[in-house]
Amino acid sequence: MGRGEGSGGNSRGRRESFGNVRQLPSGRYQARYTHPRTKATVKAPTTFTGITAARAWLRREAVRLESEAAGAPVAAARSKVTLAEYGTKWLERRDHRPTTRRTYAGLWRTIDADLGRRRLSDITPADVSEWHSTLHPGRPTARAHTYALLRSIYGTALRERLVSENPCTVEGAGIARRDREIAIVSPAQIADLEASMPPRFAAMVTLAAWCGLRFGEIVELRRGDVDLDGGTVSVVRSATRAAGGMVVGPPKTKAGRRVVAIPPHVVPKIRAHIESHVAEGRDAMLFPLSPGGATHLDHGSSFGYPWRKARAAAGLPDLRFHDLRHTALTMAAQAGATTAELARRAGHSSLAAVAIYQHAAAERDRELAARLSVMAGGAGSA
Repeated sequence: MGRGEGSGGNSRGRRESFGNVRQLPSGRYQARYTHPRTKATVKAPTTFTGITAARAWLRREAVRLESEAAGAPVAAARSKVTLAEYGTKWLERRDHRPTTRRTYAGLWRTIDADLGRRRLSDITPADVSEWHSTLHPGRPTARAHTYALLRSIYGTALRERLVSENPCTVEGAGIARRDREIAIVSPAQIADLEASMPPRFAAMVTLAAWCGLRFGEIVELRRGDVDLDGGTVSVVRSATRAAGGMVVGPPKTKAGRRVVAIPPHVVPKIRAHIESHVAEGRDAMLFPLSPGGATHLDHGSSFGYPWRKARAAAGLPDLRFHDLRHTALTMAAQAGATTAELARRAGHSSLAAVAIYQHAAAERDRELAARLSVMAGGAGSA
């Protein structure tokens, strides 16, 4: 079987023994090859965070094509399993976190209702394209996530030789376009939010806005996770809401398990919070539902009501708590953090995932430059 196409003009393209891998501007990797019979360019149904995964996909494709060329039977031609049957089992086999499982269940209900009765091997790229064109009108994020789930299901079916191709070929359909701008607040606004929160919750704003911790990571923090002398907070667990209440598990990703340096000006605030609001013992929760308790705080009325009051008082009525994490990482980018440093601080497994904060920092820098010109007034034209 011949070698695949070259880099296509991209100097970062890498010619493999079969096919081609290139790094995209986003930092992710795209794998592709020239089909030996049709001569069409075939791209992987998804991009990859690392070159190793991209090369593994090419190897699997090479083996599949060689098997087909040798006359190996394709199970898809005889398969009568429906998408509903296969998709349901696909979800059951996944070891997802509770929040992810709930999200996927909601997305799957849409797929099942629209396509579930059809045989897995009968659905064509044209069918998926038509389905996608009417999917969740006015809800781009939901549309992208639903499509991405179907593509993942078919990706597994292809590897298991239940189908001969992945029919999810709509270009860019699995990428969620952000339907609202990330809100970045100023240090003065952070202080206003802290002052407007109940005293026992004020440090939650501090940890989110200056250390970039997620809500679930914050509410699971214990006294022993904070090293005030060393100026660090260790993120080793996270709490997520499930049907039976809050469930404690590892952080969102493997990279989420991390040690975050606390800015020096924040350490006294965390110290004061621990001294005033946290029970004794290494396992004492920093932010329990009730003072001194052992029940996790969630987004319910105990936190949600004072949070809404605080953001309204600070003149930020639409601010989401997660925007404070965005603020922390954008400020870190403005302070000169490299992509790798941002990824470590954020707990992201992908370097591409932190590019948005660098972009936001660059935008704010341009705004600053524009304001400087306004301050200069007509001095430059005199």
